[in-house]
Amino acid sequence: MIENINDGTFSYSRFDVVHFMMAQIKPDDIKYSGIKWPNIELYEKNNKKSEEEKIRINQSKIRQYYEENQELINKFRTNQYILVYIPLNQFINEIYTSEEKTGTFQKELIKRSI
Repeated sequence: MIENINDGTFSYSRFDVVHFMMAQIKPDDIKYSGIKWPNIELYEKNNKKSEEEKIRINQSKIRQYYEENQELINKFRTNQYILVYIPLNQFINEIYTSEEKTGTFQKELIKRSI
């Protein structure tokens, strides 16, 4: 989860987590070549590419995502957010259930249980 340390609110949105992580690293520092292809023809065609070429392709896609979502990503560059790790059962029993009931997160629930 992402916690706003200024007001104690939380977000468990996968998009917020991804944008938070993206705010911590530059696109060119991501060295990922693990493209998954939807069918064998695309796999065979693209598997002939070198690892460096696959990384360049992915970095291009990542750079484009950064540009398209710059405002959302920049929100997490303010140093007022931190990544919070909690056990899944604690999340379900305390955070998710509480959020369902009240529509808000309560920082005290996390602190009391850890």
